[in-house]
Amino acid sequence: MTLFIPSKKILVPAGDSNQGQKVALASKEWFDLQTRVQSVLNLPFDIGSYDLRYGDSSSGDDMKDIFKAMRDLRNVAERYGNPKGLRSKLISDPNILAIQDRPENDAYSAMMWTMTQARSNSFKLASTLKAIPTMASRRSPKDAVAGIKSMFLDTNQMVDKLRITVENFEVLAKQLEGLEAELSKSQDAMRTYTEKSSNTRKALDSEIGGMRTKIAKLEKDRDLAYELWLDLTIAAVAVTAAIAIVGVAISVVLGAATVGSGAVIGAGVTAGLTAGAGAALGVAAGVARSSYDGLISDLRDENTLLKKRVAFQHDLGALDSTMQFTLPSSSGLITQVKGMKFGWESLIEEIKEKVGNLTVDNLSDGPWLQQDKMNAASANWTTVDDAIKAFNSNSLIDYDLIEFGSSLPADDPNWEGNLERILAA
Repeated sequence: MTLFIPSKKILVPAGDSNQGQKVALASKEWFDLQTRVQSVLNLPFDIGSYDLRYGDSSSGDDMKDIFKAMRDLRNVAERYGNPKGLRSKLISDPNILAIQDRPENDAYSAMMWTMTQARSNSFKLASTLKAIPTMASRRSPKDAVAGIKSMFLDTNQMVDKLRITVENFEVLAKQLEGLEAELSKSQDAMRTYTEKSSNTRKALDSEIGGMRTKIAKLEKDRDLAYELWLDLTIAAVAVTAAIAIVGVAISVVLGAATVGSGAVIGAGVTAGLTAGAGAALGVAAGVARSSYDGLISDLRDENTLLKKRVAFQHDLGALDSTMQFTLPSSSGLITQVKGMKFGWESLIEEIKEKVGNLTVDNLSDGPWLQQDKMNAASANWTTVDDAIKAFNSNSLIDYDLIEFGSSLPADDPNWEGNLERILAA
């Protein structure tokens, strides 16, 4: 008989192979929810960031209504929490997951805190099971039985600690259910704007189409203004050169009569013609240049706004897609948390039954005094301990985000090294 085999609600096969195992919470739902929550956290958080990202909200009250819906959704996401936030807390206080106080308003940290408590249970159980044969061999059968019962059933011993973890999983499940209800409500409000058939998406598509048409016309006008400015500038140079040549000819003709006076008169005619024609063409070229510069400025402004509106269009579409999967991920995670709770409850029941039924008469008939069998039982919970450790470590990493709007702000790539230095200090 093997004692206390972990429930299949706690450990599941890792990948397609049955050779490795992972904690059930190390699931697609858990990591998928984190990436989607992080995407929502990338939404604007105030009017200033909204205007900066999507354009002036004064362009329509509809955009202000959308921003309120985005902000409400973002507030729910903030209460889910994320790896970056917990890493920041760990750097400030490396023992934050080991303290008795449960993290508030942060489901992500509460999950990691609860799993840390569960890992403590697993490590304690593995150590206890492994030590029992050695402990029992040094005592009389009566004292050995009493000692085993004490380690498991006395106040503040194994069963009591497992019950606390069961309660922690229960609280976590209820916390996630509450957030899921709020998330559903916020998503319904957002869906009014994000669905492709919504008035918002249609109006935005129309606005973007109009802006692209306007930009195309501005580009055409810009090109014409540039060509006109270039033609007038060249013409001014050409006319000036032509008049100068004519002035030289006049000087030659007049020079036959009076050399000195002819040259002066010719030069005067040339200067007058050159100044008059050059000034006129120069003014026209200047007007064309001013028109060109103005069109360049208009284009820059229009293109900037277009990029913001396209980002808005893209985010609404991506958000609609994101929301279709966020609730199923949340629901799946809640089911897995309840599965962990069930696994701990079934362990308590097995301990109460097998330890409760242990007597001096049946002590030697069971595995309690056999080191190899107790080592095997211990190894099962060492596996659970290792699986939870791997889950906790991997959960602190930001996995690749789904494509959603602009890139998230740069994260600190040295967070793990910073934490290690603090722990080593």
